[in-house]
Parts: sequence; structure tokens; C-alpha cells
Amino acid sequence: EFRRVLFRSGVGYCRNRNVQPQATPPLSDRELLDLITGHIQEVFWVADAKIEVMLFISPGYERVFGRTRESLIASPRSFLDVVHAEDRARVLDHLAGQPEGIAFDHEYRIIRPDGSIRWVWDRGIPVRATDGSLRFFVGAALDITRLKAAESALAQTNAALERHVEQRTAELVAAQRRLSLAAQAAGVGFYEYNPDTSRIHLDDVLLKRLGRSSAERDSLSPWEFLHPDDRPHVREAMQSLAAGTPSVLVRYRSQHVNGSWRTIESGATFVPDSDGRSGRFVGASRDITESEQTAERLRLCEQRSGEHTSELHSRLHLVCRL
Repeated sequence: EFRRVLFRSGVGYCRNRNVQPQATPPLSDRELLDLITGHIQEVFWVADAKIEVMLFISPGYERVFGRTRESLIASPRSFLDVVHAEDRARVLDHLAGQPEGIAFDHEYRIIRPDGSIRWVWDRGIPVRATDGSLRFFVGAALDITRLKAAESALAQTNAALERHVEQRTAELVAAQRRLSLAAQAAGVGFYEYNPDTSRIHLDDVLLKRLGRSSAERDSLSPWEFLHPDDRPHVREAMQSLAAGTPSVLVRYRSQHVNGSWRTIESGATFVPDSDGRSGRFVGASRDITESEQTAERLRLCEQRSGEHTSELHSRLHLVCRL
């Protein structure tokens, strides 16, 4: 197969000279060029470096710009007349490098004769002679109005989503704040225990309960303040969670820095890491020391009341016998 690269007015294309359609007469190079440029959306152009002479302009110019090719050939810089006023200075800045052979790639708006506005993506590259001197520029322009409309719609959608996310985030923060205040009012504290490091993260409620400072928030081990007699069943609860039990509720005693012991009721669950090989325990706890003491006092009162009632019945029975 023999291929020959032809250049006409600076536009290059390939033609297979060994293959000719049998049903149609052979086409000249110029006819092939007109056939190609007349049926594609891009605007192909060739001009001298200063845009003072337009060597070639494809039919796409009339479809995109709404102006005749003859008008552009007669006045090569007339395409700047339809560039949007807000984009014209930027376009001129880009074209200022053409005489030095600097390629350009820019987007701008044009105002067609019917008043409609279109976006154009225009690219130009220099073509040099064998001695390195600049001969002319070749380029292509494409109508990207639909693409810009899609980008604008996407930007609006993204902005709406960002506003929605910001609103939901604010709502979640407010809800979390209300939950935190309610938890503090109820004396509920939250924690997170990492079995790999044997360290527990405590919130302000739990730090205060233990008499600890915020500097110790992530440096404590739960085994430091758990009562020795309660550690075995706490470990059993953790093993049960790691084995798949959804949640557990345990009671244990924890020691304040002043040496006093408090009775704690804690609910927890296990959250596995993404690798599935490890995880952490998260939960909430409340101090039930006072309620336990109250329940104990109530139990003693009921016991004493029962004893007094039994003694009274005995005395009444004795009196009746007399």
C-alpha cells in the first residue's frame, strides 16, 4: 500500500493512490479536501502569521459564525468583530504571539448576525519552513455551545448539591450538639476503645467522672480504672462483641482518681475496620452509683418493714391468745 501526504494551503491529509472507487470517477485532491471540510463541524483555516491574509477557510465558518467566507477572506481580522466584548481583549492577547510563532488554544464567545451567542474553541499551530522560518498558521475552531451549556448545568447542579450538603451538615452538627447536651444532662458519656493499642478515648463527661484531665483523653487504658473483680466479665463481653454479638450491656465499677469507686452501666458495640481483621469498641455509659445506692436503701427499708410487720403480727397473735 502506497500512501502520499499532500499539502494544500497548509492542510495535510493522506490519500491511498492504489485504491479508487469503481462506481464513481476519481476525485482530485481539491475535491477530496472540499468533501472533507464541507461535511465536518470544525472550521479549518490557514492564515499568515499576522492574520493579514486568509489562505484557506472551510465552509464550517459560515455555519458557526453566520458570516460568509468571502467576508473573512476580504478582511481576515473581521472575525474579531463578532467576538464578545468581554472576551475580545483576552483573544487579542493570545493572538499577539502569532507573529513569533506561539501556538494558541482558547475559548471565546461570538455574537452571530441573528443575535444568538455561541461558544467557540479555537486552536492554532505554527507551520515553519525547513530553515525554521515561520510560514503561516493552521488551525481549527469548533462550536462548543452545547458543551458549555452542559458544563453550566453541571456547575449549577454541583452548587445545589454543595448547598444541600452544607445545610445537612449544619443540621447534623446542630443535632449532634443537642444530643451531646442531652447526654451531658443525663450523665451519659461516650467512649471508643482500640484493642490493638489498649487505649480508650473518653469524652468530657467520662473524663470528669474519673477525675481526669483532657490531656489524658487518649492515653488511658480501661484496665487502669476498672475494678479487678469486674475485669473478667468485661473481657467476656468484649469477646462476645468481636464474635458477632450486635451489642452488650454490662455493669462494672470504675475508680475515681481520689480512690472512690463508682458503679457504671455501659452499652457497647463492635465496629470492624475496612480490612476486617481488627476494629474498635464504641459505646456509651452512665453512672448508676446513686440509683444503686437508692435501690439498696429501698431494699433495706422493705426488709426492715417486713421484719417489723412480722413482729407486729406475732405480738397481735400473742395478745389474742391472752
